[in-house]
Amino acid sequence: RAAYKAADQSGLIVSGNAVKGMVSNLEADLASKGFDANLHPKTTTALKRLQDVTDDGTGNPQNVTLQGMEVLRKVAGQATQGIDRADKFMARVVQDHIDNLMENLGPNDVIGQPDPAALNSLSDARQAWQRASKGEAIDNLIAKA
Repeated sequence: RAAYKAADQSGLIVSGNAVKGMVSNLEADLASKGFDANLHPKTTTALKRLQDVTDDGTGNPQNVTLQGMEVLRKVAGQATQGIDRADKFMARVVQDHIDNLMENLGPNDVIGQPDPAALNSLSDARQAWQRASKGEAIDNLIAKA
């Protein structure tokens, strides 16, 4: 939690154009993998949330805070929790594109000065969360056994 808080307090804002470019690449990648909105409903929901960010109703992409990007990533992460393997796969593609954007932010992708410490804190927070989630999964398997 402390790592997430430190990252968010940096005030990092991802430019709407950077998010829009990521979503365009994501849509092409999903299409190449056979994405279908009806067959992959959870991924569709996550993709819709990203698409909504890329157009504020006036045709302009919205800038997104670090916390906002993390929420979008969590939505994609929740889509990976279903039982449908194909939908889980597609949702992971969404998550990977978000991660790739955040890990490779350049000066033109952010509003203001990029803060490497904020990105490092975000990475540390995700790694801690992954370790905790894997530990919980192992505990559940042991309990079932």
